[in-house]
Amino acid sequence: MKWKIFYALVICSMFFSRVLLADDEKSDQETKKPTLTIASWNIDAIDLKDIQKIVEGITKLNPQILCLQEVDVLTKRKRENFVDVRQTLLELLTKTFGSISYHYAKEFQELVEIWKAEAEKADGDYNVSEHVKDTIATGQMTLIREPITFTKPYDTAQSLTFKKQYWLWTHLNTLKWLSYKIRDKGLEAREGGRVVLLSTIHHPEFGDIYIINLHLESKKEDREIRMKQLEELFSSKLFKDIGDQKIILAGDFNEHQNGLNPYITETFGFRNPFSESKIPTYPHADKSGDRIDFIYLKNFDENLIIRPTVYGEENGGHGKCTIEGSDHCPISIDIIIP
Repeated sequence: MKWKIFYALVICSMFFSRVLLADDEKSDQETKKPTLTIASWNIDAIDLKDIQKIVEGITKLNPQILCLQEVDVLTKRKRENFVDVRQTLLELLTKTFGSISYHYAKEFQELVEIWKAEAEKADGDYNVSEHVKDTIATGQMTLIREPITFTKPYDTAQSLTFKKQYWLWTHLNTLKWLSYKIRDKGLEAREGGRVVLLSTIHHPEFGDIYIINLHLESKKEDREIRMKQLEELFSSKLFKDIGDQKIILAGDFNEHQNGLNPYITETFGFRNPFSESKIPTYPHADKSGDRIDFIYLKNFDENLIIRPTVYGEENGGHGKCTIEGSDHCPISIDIIIP
């Protein structure tokens, strides 16, 4: 009897070893297959001390295409030092990955005169030279690594500024008195509005792909504005000219549990690789966090292997991102040719 049990255990052990070995071989084979990794991350106006965390996080993500939101250039908001996050990130990432190309689109421009008035009121100083005044802004940034290249028709950055915006941002520059009131409430003195950054890239294995990097209105109650912004994008000439080409739509949608998903997937035929995920990308929202960052795909071959990852924890507690550096958790997808 003992020998029978012993032989049974040996046979089971051999069987499971072969299963595990087969899984390992399958995984090894997939890593050798052509793979495209896309990541998206709202880095939320990071401070200089956080830039190194962001670089470490991007190194772990190891993306070939990276869509960033809230990339600041010399802004004052949320920091004491004026940092060109765009340029600093580019320099540090180039040391890690080698040659990097990027597109950038300005979203909001800070109202410099408001900051000057605040400095004078506090007997301080705020020196901004005229030649950089127009560059003090926050926006979206799309980065690519070799062998990927930007290609026509959008080999140079193309941006679409939504006509539908939260009313305040479009009036601050003319309503100076309101700008000061805004600052008294601790809000940001800025003008501009949400934008879409559109680029075309070429990959040796996957061909030409259109990259749409967006950041929708953030006011929780303004779903109508977010819907209007998406409608503007999908009805724009920029989008219609894409036709049936491959599209990656990535960014911060700012919608609770992404209530916009049916509109994006059912009406416009995008695929949501994160549809089954319960992991919040914005863990600071309420008690359980929220899913507001996504990467959608359109016109990709159905036979491709798609592996989505959210770098957060499923219980959603506060600050539970497994890659740190922002109040948002980064997300990524691996597209693998079988």
